[in-house]
Amino acid sequence: MTGPKDVRSDAGFTLVELMVALSIFLVILTTICGVLLNVGQQTNGNIMNERLTQAGMLALNEVATEIRDLSNSYDNSVQASDTGTGDIVTMNATQLQFLSANNIVNNDAAGIIDANGGSFTTGCANKINITLSSGNLVQNQIVPTLASGQCTWSGSAGSATLVQNIEPLCAGSPCAAGSTGASIFTYFQRYPNQGTQTTVPGQVGEVTIGFAVLPPATSSVIAPVVLTQTVRLAGVLSDPS
Repeated sequence: MTGPKDVRSDAGFTLVELMVALSIFLVILTTICGVLLNVGQQTNGNIMNERLTQAGMLALNEVATEIRDLSNSYDNSVQASDTGTGDIVTMNATQLQFLSANNIVNNDAAGIIDANGGSFTTGCANKINITLSSGNLVQNQIVPTLASGQCTWSGSAGSATLVQNIEPLCAGSPCAAGSTGASIFTYFQRYPNQGTQTTVPGQVGEVTIGFAVLPPATSSVIAPVVLTQTVRLAGVLSDPS
């Protein structure tokens, strides 16, 4: 007579099998976490890049609007302290100071006359100074005073920071202020020579504005945002074509 058989279950995992399974799980988990981390960093980087671009574009458009309306129709025999066809006071690679046509007033009643004895109505304008200062693009504005037929700008300047943490450009790439070729402003002649740079205020017909908005110092994955725009002065001779 045969006795009952011993029934033994082989179900379950050995210690080696458990260690192998755990190792595979950890590899998969690490991979997933790495992917999620990269996606998160890329998303944050895209958001920061968009913010930098928006801040830079707001400043760029504001500067372009001011420069586009730069006065070039004022009687310089009256505004003797700011001579030059375009009423540019100072122009260099990182600073542009000029008289703006945005604040035109009628000076006929003040008895102002032009060099030929005739009255004119262009009046006084705000003096605008846009400059790179301590890594920021800053605009100062002085409201004019009319006295004895002479426009003067002796008041205190109102100041506004247009955009923070920027660098000028060297051949289209960000570079430190003071580097050879570093510029915010590049000046070009009027038509038909607008492709030719100039340092003479009376020849200026176009101005290219360019700078790089830098990411926070704590970021190592976001590149600077380079922005440029070329502006033609509103009152200069346009390309007849």
